[in-house]
Amino acid sequence: MNNLSRQRAAQLFAAVLLSVGLVASLTLSAVPGNASTLRQQVQPPPSVITIPAGGTATLIARGFCLDFGKPFPTGDMTTRVLAVDKIRAALNYSIQKGYTEGNAQQVQLAIWYLRDNTWHASPHVIADEIVSQATTENMPPATGNAVSLADAVSQNMVSVTAKFVPQTADAFYGDGPVQVKNLGTSMSEYTWL
Repeated sequence: MNNLSRQRAAQLFAAVLLSVGLVASLTLSAVPGNASTLRQQVQPPPSVITIPAGGTATLIARGFCLDFGKPFPTGDMTTRVLAVDKIRAALNYSIQKGYTEGNAQQVQLAIWYLRDNTWHASPHVIADEIVSQATTENMPPATGNAVSLADAVSQNMVSVTAKFVPQTADAFYGDGPVQVKNLGTSMSEYTWL
């Protein structure tokens, strides 16, 4: 699988995580986390990772700030709750359209608008489009037999930690590794589509 295919497959991560004022969408590729983690290639959607009991997987993610005016979080973070459905749908739509990679500032404006109902910059034409598409039709699709990473987080089946590096001078988004640890007693499959 070529690098572009791996990037597109991992961009479909829709288990958008909320942690210390940050939402993340996986945008690059899965990377084995440690010796106890099975080696695997990112497959075309739905993308599934298999993590042995107690094992970890590392996924590269792009994070967006949730709250306008707050500093971009750069320390180690853990997941507390999932982002609300409108933000998850907006990110899923943005990923499908290539906006998280090609127009991250408009994605950020849409997220802020969905949080506080205020436009924080102009123009916001693409952000308007994203906001209008933050509907149930653009929520991530069903995941088959694998457990959605979003469900695994909310059910405490996995722990998720991340550390992001800002990618812009104004630090509205950043990239970094996200560690997913299987807290269960058996090997499990998780999907981020």
